[in-house]
Amino acid sequence: MKIVVAKTAGFCMGVRRAVDMVLDASNLSSEPIYTYGPLIHNPQVLWSVDP
Repeated sequence: MKIVVAKTAGFCMGVRRAVDMVLDASNLSSEPIYTYGPLIHNPQVLWSVDP
Protein backbone atom coordinates (compact mmCIF):
# COMPACT_ATOMS: atom_id res chain seq x y z
CA MET A 1 0.00 0.00 0.00
CA LYS A 2 1.31 3.43 -0.91
CA ILE A 3 0.26 6.44 1.19
CA VAL A 4 0.63 9.87 -0.35
CA VAL A 5 0.32 12.99 1.81
CA ALA A 6 -0.73 16.14 -0.01
CA LYS A 7 1.75 19.01 -0.03
CA THR A 8 -0.95 21.23 1.44
CA ALA A 9 -1.84 18.83 4.31
CA GLY A 10 -1.90 20.43 7.71
CA PHE A 11 -3.89 22.92 9.73
CA CYS A 12 -6.10 25.57 8.22
CA MET A 13 -5.10 29.13 9.11
CA GLY A 14 -7.72 29.42 11.88
CA VAL A 15 -6.60 26.25 13.62
CA ARG A 16 -2.94 27.19 13.32
CA ARG A 17 -3.70 30.64 14.78
CA ALA A 18 -5.68 29.17 17.70
CA VAL A 19 -2.95 26.67 18.56
CA ASP A 20 -0.21 29.31 18.23
CA MET A 21 -2.13 31.74 20.47
CA VAL A 22 -2.53 29.16 23.24
CA LEU A 23 1.09 28.05 22.99
CA ASP A 24 2.27 31.67 23.17
CA ALA A 25 0.01 32.35 26.17
CA SER A 26 1.27 29.24 27.96
CA ASN A 27 4.89 30.28 27.40
CA LEU A 28 4.23 33.75 28.84
CA SER A 29 2.23 32.63 31.88
CA SER A 30 3.31 30.75 34.97
CA GLU A 31 -0.36 29.89 35.61
CA PRO A 32 -2.32 27.14 33.81
CA ILE A 33 -4.19 28.05 30.62
CA TYR A 34 -7.85 26.97 30.40
CA THR A 35 -10.42 26.94 27.61
CA TYR A 36 -14.20 26.59 27.83
CA GLY A 37 -14.07 23.54 25.59
CA PRO A 38 -11.82 21.88 23.06
CA LEU A 39 -9.57 24.36 21.33
CA ILE A 40 -10.01 22.48 18.07
CA HIS A 41 -11.89 19.31 17.16
CA ASN A 42 -8.87 17.11 16.55
CA PRO A 43 -7.99 14.80 19.47
CA GLN A 44 -4.56 14.00 17.99
CA VAL A 45 -3.52 17.62 18.51
CA LEU A 46 -5.02 18.23 21.95
CA TRP A 47 -2.99 17.26 24.96
CA SER A 48 -2.60 18.10 28.62
CA VAL A 49 0.66 18.87 30.36
CA ASP A 50 0.76 18.53 34.13
CA PRO A 51 3.06 21.04 35.82
